[in-house]
Amino acid sequence: MKKLLALLVVGSLLGLVTGCPPAPTTAPKEKEKEKPKETEKDKNPPKETSAEGKFKEWKEDKLTVDVDGKPKDFDVKGVKPMLGDKEGKWDDLKAGDKVTVSLDKDGKVTKVVGPKAGGEIAPPKPETVEGKVKEDATADKLILTVDGKDKEFDVKGVKDYKPEDFKKDAKAKVTTEGGKVTKVEKGA
Repeated sequence: MKKLLALLVVGSLLGLVTGCPPAPTTAPKEKEKEKPKETEKDKNPPKETSAEGKFKEWKEDKLTVDVDGKPKDFDVKGVKPMLGDKEGKWDDLKAGDKVTVSLDKDGKVTKVVGPKAGGEIAPPKPETVEGKVKEDATADKLILTVDGKDKEFDVKGVKDYKPEDFKKDAKAKVTTEGGKVTKVEKGA
């Protein structure tokens, strides 16, 4: 045993002199770094998300969309817009067009969907308001007080509209589609 130990010492000294690294030892291993615990979020990473808004502009692979009234920029390099169910060009989109931007879990744009080619979008939903006639109606306009505020409507050309039916303080119901009056009814 003494001979073996002496041989190891001599071998180590020779290694120092000749520049060889020392023989490996069986030193205790360093503590392995603890891995952070996997969270529920890590197990189930978020899938694709999307943002809806109004198209503002596209310039050099950067898309700007008004999301909740605030401009938001997206990198769309390599992404072509879908207009309805067909691939389109960025120049086909007009300011104000409703678009949906799809993003992967890393926030990279995967898809942009706009209105159908040619600007065909779903017809606007009708909106109806009820109120009290503020003053006698004319052939061109009707003013209603709605929730304490006066609203003026352009009623020129509305089918079956008769100004004599809408005198001051009468109740009325006005239906609009896309901001244009489509129907005016007596009483509410």
